[in-house]
Amino acid sequence: MGGDKGTVCVTEGTGFIGSWLIKRLLQEGYSVRTTVRADPVKRVVYTSSAATVIYNGQEMDMMDESFCTDVDFVTQKLNPQTHPYIISKTFTERAVLEFGTQHGLDVVTVNPGSVVGPFICPKFPRSVRSSLALGTDLSMVSF
Repeated sequence: MGGDKGTVCVTEGTGFIGSWLIKRLLQEGYSVRTTVRADPVKRVVYTSSAATVIYNGQEMDMMDESFCTDVDFVTQKLNPQTHPYIISKTFTERAVLEFGTQHGLDVVTVNPGSVVGPFICPKFPRSVRSSLALGTDLSMVSF
């Protein structure tokens, strides 16, 4: 589906948020790619996590682009079981933003705190299966 408004690259296009972003962008008349190795793009929408901006020891009612998780704060103050997820998401987002700056891309990040709603992709990603496995008898779920 070609669009008149330009091309947008959405990472994690088969994930919950990515698939809904793609659907909405297509409805709004954009062409969409789900990988940076596709046709040249000027804007990349990177689906990240609120974990990349909220863990810095500051109490704030509002945040903007200047907020970033402090990895030292994470390692010193948070449960060690959360470290791999928070730190890897934070470093990955920083790398994406740096790559965009170096290559003249307009990178926009989406940082959801939680995700709920209907799933529109035909198969469950592994992360969804893992989440369901935490509290569900998977023999009752068809994949």
